[in-house]
Amino acid sequence: MKVACLVKQLGSRPVGWCAATLAFDADERADLPRDFCDAYEGDWKVLPNFDELKPKKSTAVPGFTLDGRTRDEAFGLRFRGYLRVPRRGVYKFYLASDDGSKLYIGKQEVVDNDGIHPVMERSGWIALGAGMHPITVTYWDTAGDQSLQVSYFGPGIAKQPVPAAVLFRRKR
Repeated sequence: MKVACLVKQLGSRPVGWCAATLAFDADERADLPRDFCDAYEGDWKVLPNFDELKPKKSTAVPGFTLDGRTRDEAFGLRFRGYLRVPRRGVYKFYLASDDGSKLYIGKQEVVDNDGIHPVMERSGWIALGAGMHPITVTYWDTAGDQSLQVSYFGPGIAKQPVPAAVLFRRKR
């Protein structure tokens, strides 16, 4: 995805107006796999390249939940689908996780919260046009507690967990 945007940064907060021009590559227009969540097993120290691994299970889950996992330790999850945003503007995405996680809109990494750590929240900004956008969230846990929360903030939207009602398995 290509985003043309004029945003002035003040610290980590964008200031000013932003216009997004979106151009999707052919592979981004294609429907993603039927299931929203792929579960993997492995003992990693950082997020693996899930494209190189075969999932143990693929399932439809209601949003970004750990319910798709196949065990309680040494596992990874990849959620792929589409996010519908109501208005053009600049959106902030948050990932709070134990252990690592990343969030992508199209092919652009928006939030990097990778590594072995207790629950930690990181965030990132992206300009989006109104409509559907490919979203991918990757997550892994090595041992101990597991936690993943995906939230967002944007035009007309107070910071909140991304609701399942704005997530789709296929572009509509």
